Amino acid sequence: MALQKSVNQSQALGFNGKIAQGTHSYFNTIGAVAGSDIEIGSFVQTKDGVVTQATGKAITGKILGVAVFENFQDGASDSAIVAKGNNVTICNAGSVYLATNAKATQGQAVVLKTADGALEFVDEIDTTTHIFTGFVVAQGNSEAKAGVIVITTAGATLAKYKAVTNS
Repeated sequence: MALQKSVNQSQALGFNGKIAQGTHSYFNTIGAVAGSDIEIGSFVQTKDGVVTQATGKAITGKILGVAVFENFQDGASDSAIVAKGNNVTICNAGSVYLATNAKATQGQAVVLKTADGALEFVDEIDTTTHIFTGFVVAQGNSEAKAGVIVITTAGATLAKYKAVTNS
C-alpha cells in the first residue's frame, strides 16, 4: 500500500475497498481466485466460473460484489491490485467505502453500464443498458470527503427502483 501523499483538513470517511462496519453491522464476504488482475474497490463478475473485474470492463457475467481489502496480502507491491491467480475477497452483503469522482446521493442505486462497466449512481435503472449491482448509496459524496462514499446492500432491491426500459 502506498504511503500518504497528502494531508486533508478533514478526515476521510474511509478508504476505497474497506468494509464500513460502523455504517452497517452485518457483512458477508466470499473468497475466489482472481481470473484477471482485480483492483480493490472495484465490482467483480463471474462467468463460466472465472472471476474478473467488472468496473471499467464490459459486463459479461453475474455481479458478485466488491473486491475488498480483507485478507489482501501483497507485500511485493504498493498497489491495491489482486494479481491474476491470487485470492480475492468479495463483499456481497454489507457496507463498503468506495472512491468515486461521480456525484452520488444517498439512496441512489449503484449500477454498472453493461457496455463498458462504467460506475454510475441513479434514481431509475435502465435495465437495457445497465446492471444493478445489489448496492445503494448509504452516504453520498455531498457528505463525504475526497470522493469517498459508503455503499450498502441494506434495503437494496431492484424492485425499489423504477426500472426504465428504452425499447
